[in-house]
Amino acid sequence: MSAQPTAATGHQCLSTDPFQSHDNQQIFDLIDRLAECGIHKSVGIPQIVIVGDQSSGKSSLLQSLTDIPFPVGDGLCTRFPTKIVSRRGQSGTEKIGVSILEPLCDTKSVGVDAFARTLPSLTSGEFEELIKEASILLGVAQPDEPGFSTSSSKNFSSSTLKVEITGPGRTPFNIIDLPGLFHASTISQRVSEIEEIKNMVNSYIQDSGTIIVGVAHGLANVATQEIFEMAGKIDKDGLRTVGVITKCDLISDTTEILKLAKNQTRPLEKHGWFVVRNRSARELLEADGRGITNEERHSRENSLFSTAPWTQLPDAHRGVHSLQDYLSNLLLQHSRSKLPEIEQEIQSLISKRQSELNALGHSRDTELGQRQFLQEVARNFQAAAENALSGHYSSNILLKDNRLKLRKRIIEANEKFASDMLTRGHAVEFKVVEELPLTTKLSFPTAEKSASTAL
Repeated sequence: MSAQPTAATGHQCLSTDPFQSHDNQQIFDLIDRLAECGIHKSVGIPQIVIVGDQSSGKSSLLQSLTDIPFPVGDGLCTRFPTKIVSRRGQSGTEKIGVSILEPLCDTKSVGVDAFARTLPSLTSGEFEELIKEASILLGVAQPDEPGFSTSSSKNFSSSTLKVEITGPGRTPFNIIDLPGLFHASTISQRVSEIEEIKNMVNSYIQDSGTIIVGVAHGLANVATQEIFEMAGKIDKDGLRTVGVITKCDLISDTTEILKLAKNQTRPLEKHGWFVVRNRSARELLEADGRGITNEERHSRENSLFSTAPWTQLPDAHRGVHSLQDYLSNLLLQHSRSKLPEIEQEIQSLISKRQSELNALGHSRDTELGQRQFLQEVARNFQAAAENALSGHYSSNILLKDNRLKLRKRIIEANEKFASDMLTRGHAVEFKVVEELPLTTKLSFPTAEKSASTAL
């Protein structure tokens, strides 16, 4: 039986609030800037990625973690990666920045630049409109638009919607929400997109810098959820995987869920499992359709987990606040441990790019510079030709192929010919005569004796 995670284990990363430190906040800012520069394509940048099946409660969990009003409800699902960047700022610095990060490109398109904006606050309706606007920009069809189910429409995108929130009470972290896994085609999802989403999830979780937060709702067989199978194949030792069980208030028989949360069914040895309570469908409609506030949600969650049988679990693994603290500390610890490796990889990339830049030579933006460049090319070629004729190949970059080194090949051919002639070039086998002493007198037959012998 696996060990149950304890409260001490839950907060073993850092015992006090680590985010009061200016240095630690700088680490988060540095990691975020590196990711925006596209360095994550070559270097494993520390990040938290939320993954799970569709309708697993990811969006509701993110709303509770970030206080951003993610659209939740039936028929809604994540259509492209959404990156949430939370930063602690001074009083009066509350703001929300929204932008789109395009993959595999160094510059943004005009439409993407125009989409970027900074807002003082963000309501659920405003965020839903932003998602629709981003979807149109990225070519992703919406359920209420004509052609949503046609074969020509695109239902998902690999571009990322970034939401950066800053405020005095914010806990610093970076979280990426990915489209949920699904296993059957519908009017809004094609069979081919099943593998597309699976490949997208794999591309994120196989990065050594990624902390995998696997989400599954308590009404399903959590232990057999596909995301934990995928994570188990990549993160075999479970060093980067955190399990989250949502919708705990809807579970009537908690026996199996408690076994799982105690690490007895599907152990996640390093980080264990967390239990959280999502907003219910009725709670989403309260307050004249605005839904209950985060404070009210936290209060109802605390009430649930303060009663049996949930009190069997350690405090540090119950509720969104505990999960938020744990993930923030874990990300900070992971970032600090990865910094030397990141620096080394960046220095290696800089050296490689500098070598490529040096190989291009000086800039040739004038006619004189172009003439000088061509003259240098001609001189280098002449020197290479002379070296080739004289058999000097050590500095000849034009003759990397040994087949082009004529002088070398002639010498090798001569040496091989001499060796072949020595070993196989004679028709009669010669016997080696023992060497006689110098004092020995050799006698040779006379002509008369030779003639008589012949007769």
